[in-house]
Amino acid sequence: MACTGKLPEHFASFIRNIPDQHPLLVESERERLSGSRHSFRFVKGMGQRHDILAVLDSYSPFWIRSLEGPDPDVTVYMVYGPECEELPIRSSARERQCRPAGMYRRKFTLYRVEKDQVPRDVTSEASPPPPRMDAQEQVRYGAYIRESGDAVDSDIHMDVSRLAYVPVLRWVLRPVQEGDYQPPDMPSSDPRAFEDYYWGKRNVAHFGFLVWNGRRMELRETISPALWPCRIAGPVSSACDAGYDSRADRYLIPMSTQRPGGPNDESSSDQ
Repeated sequence: MACTGKLPEHFASFIRNIPDQHPLLVESERERLSGSRHSFRFVKGMGQRHDILAVLDSYSPFWIRSLEGPDPDVTVYMVYGPECEELPIRSSARERQCRPAGMYRRKFTLYRVEKDQVPRDVTSEASPPPPRMDAQEQVRYGAYIRESGDAVDSDIHMDVSRLAYVPVLRWVLRPVQEGDYQPPDMPSSDPRAFEDYYWGKRNVAHFGFLVWNGRRMELRETISPALWPCRIAGPVSSACDAGYDSRADRYLIPMSTQRPGGPNDESSSDQ
């Protein structure tokens, strides 16, 4: 269910108490955001209360996704951004402590909040590190990114498009579609290739799914289609686009469950 208005108190309290070390979110900005109206969505998750996905605006839009689990006194919050490409000219030195260029699409922060406690950064212990390419992959995928030179690890980005439905992200490397360079099509024979319906039905490279299992994010090579649903056709629709077919994605394998990390979820895991 999508809403516009003041955030639920537990979510607003988290925003007020995000540690000062988080890029761009100084105390005054956190106070403003916690009391403002925002677009947010309740998402059925794995806890007693619904997860929440909220879109906020601080210099640039960014989002926060709560992740509930079996312990009702513990909530993990995933914060993605904000980025700092359009800072005010008179920004303070503290505000200008930004993440390196390109990291916004590759880096998030996980905060764990226990009952009556302040948020604690648990990114390194609750999520595997971003994927890396070996030397052969850097050469192979370079042709899809730039006219000359190898691909680099930061060319692998997060697809966050399903977080409005499920607590799952995906690591992908997509051929460029901007600028003067026209890359070749990635062949279906590529070891990591799959057809991405939302990328013009072109092949892109898969580097794994990040799936919330109730306690941490885990890396999986394949998941069930229920954990990577289509993006619905419109704001008042619950149907997929007419041409969408999950079978074109070879990393979506039908399973016996639809719950992330459930005891019957046989999706393969690298962690």
